[in-house]
Amino acid sequence: MLKSETPTAALAMDLALAVSRLRARLRVEQSSVTSGQTVSQLAALGRIVEHGPLTASSLAHAEHVRAQSMAETVKALKDDGLIAGQPDPGDRRKVLLYSTEAGRDLVRKINTSRRTWLAEAIDNHVTAHERKALEPTIAVLLRLAELESDAASATSE
Repeated sequence: MLKSETPTAALAMDLALAVSRLRARLRVEQSSVTSGQTVSQLAALGRIVEHGPLTASSLAHAEHVRAQSMAETVKALKDDGLIAGQPDPGDRRKVLLYSTEAGRDLVRKINTSRRTWLAEAIDNHVTAHERKALEPTIAVLLRLAELESDAASATSE
């Protein structure tokens, strides 16, 4: 810990590093089932599969990225045949993005790959005591991940 850091700041850095490394490892494990999509593209695809049809704007907000960045992501996913769009029945000016069968199949394969590797890693390298600590830790991590960013909060006020 740096002399100027608080214990919370040091914990935050350790957490960010651990999450980043685990994420990188999961990317390696899923690389056998993906075909060159970026992390951002796979995250957007996963959200569309999980939450159903979404507008690009709501998808950008949920993924904490700018609309311009999401437009690039959406184009790549459409070009890969993983998502498609259709007019929103409630507002024909908007387009709802939905996953294709190929998109849903890719997400299933990724999830299976991640789950298999992580389950084996937990079985082989995590003690019973550490396992008990995982469940509440996961809840905290999910809660932190869903926090609104300061920038998003400022623009919605």
